[in-house]
Amino acid sequence: METGTVGLKLDKDGGSWIQTPLPTSSESRVERKADFKLTPEGDLEGTVTATYTGLEGQWRRLAERNQDDTDRKKFLEEGVKDAIPAGSEVELTKGPDWGSSESPVVAEFKVKIPGWASPAGKRLMLPTSFFTANEKHMFEHANRVWAHLFSISSQSHGRRKHSFAGRVEGGKRARRCRS
Repeated sequence: METGTVGLKLDKDGGSWIQTPLPTSSESRVERKADFKLTPEGDLEGTVTATYTGLEGQWRRLAERNQDDTDRKKFLEEGVKDAIPAGSEVELTKGPDWGSSESPVVAEFKVKIPGWASPAGKRLMLPTSFFTANEKHMFEHANRVWAHLFSISSQSHGRRKHSFAGRVEGGKRARRCRS
C-alpha cells in the first residue's frame, strides 16, 4: 500500500526503477451521509451511510482481510462511533463487499444520539455538526513537540440531510440561530 515511493518494475530486459504514483487527495475520500430525525425527547435518530474510496477504503479492507464478520462489524461501528458524540448507539445494518478491491467500501448504520438537543428556556439548542468528535482537540497546542505525520493524502466529506419529524415541545419550529 505504499505510494509515492521507488519500486522495481520487472520486464524482459531485467527491469527498471520507477517512482510509484502518489494519488491526489480527491481519490481517497471519506464521505458520510446522514438522515436524522429529532425526537420530542431531544434524541437524534436515523441512518448514516459511510463511503470510503481509494486508499481510505483500501487500508480498511487490508486491516480486516483476515477477520470474520463479527470483527468487521465491530471495526466499522467503532469507526462511526469515533466520529460522533460519546454515548451514541451505532448498529451496522448493511455491510460492504469485502471481496472486491475496486469498489468503495460502503456501509450503512442505524444511529441514535441521546440528548442531542438541550432545553434552553422556551427553546431547544442543538449542535449543527455531527461528525466532529475526533476533531475536537486536533492541533490545540501552540507549541508542538512532535511532528504530526499524515499517512495518506485524503479528503473527508460529510453531507448531512436533516429531517425533523413531529412536533417539538408544543409545536414550536426549528430555526437557525445567528452566530
